[in-house]
Amino acid sequence: MEITEQDGYFSVTDYLKHYKTPGNQISTLKQYLCLIYPKYADELKPKLKKDCIPLLDKLGKQYITECKNGRNWQNDLLTYKKNPIIGKGGSINSKISRVRVWLEWNDLTLSPRWTRSLFNPSTNRTTSSYAPTIEEISKIIQHLDLPYKTLTLVLTSSGARCGSEAMKWKLNDIDWTHNPVRIYQVPSRPPKNRSPFIFI
Repeated sequence: MEITEQDGYFSVTDYLKHYKTPGNQISTLKQYLCLIYPKYADELKPKLKKDCIPLLDKLGKQYITECKNGRNWQNDLLTYKKNPIIGKGGSINSKISRVRVWLEWNDLTLSPRWTRSLFNPSTNRTTSSYAPTIEEISKIIQHLDLPYKTLTLVLTSSGARCGSEAMKWKLNDIDWTHNPVRIYQVPSRPPKNRSPFIFI
């Protein structure tokens, strides 16, 4: 039986549907859940990626339930990060991000403090950004046609990226049942401190 969001849980299957080539996500969740539930490691490791998804769904639901009932999942992520199986270099941040995306889909969100402790600092990124004021945005949108006005307001209220996120949204990415409306967007390569869904 497929577990759906109606049960208050986004299954691994639901999560993987949002990726065209989910191989990395499957490998990372296998690795993570094997660390959490070592007795299932033998069942998961030799299987082809697609064959292990039913067991990942089962373990995923069990894990999310435990987390919502008080399990210290932040420490689980820290243990995963320190485990030699995760690899070295930039792959660590990528793997932590994949697990974090799935957890956030299930309403388990890292605090800024935990995010800083989990992600290795990137030394090659520098940015100089400026956020326009409400008055400046108001002046800009007065000169825009309706589609561009809508896009500008969505971008400024959500913090979404124009090309890599907002322009790729589809109607089925929008969850109208939440207030505020939730838009699920999983970037192909999410950087640190980035949420997989956006509230507008």
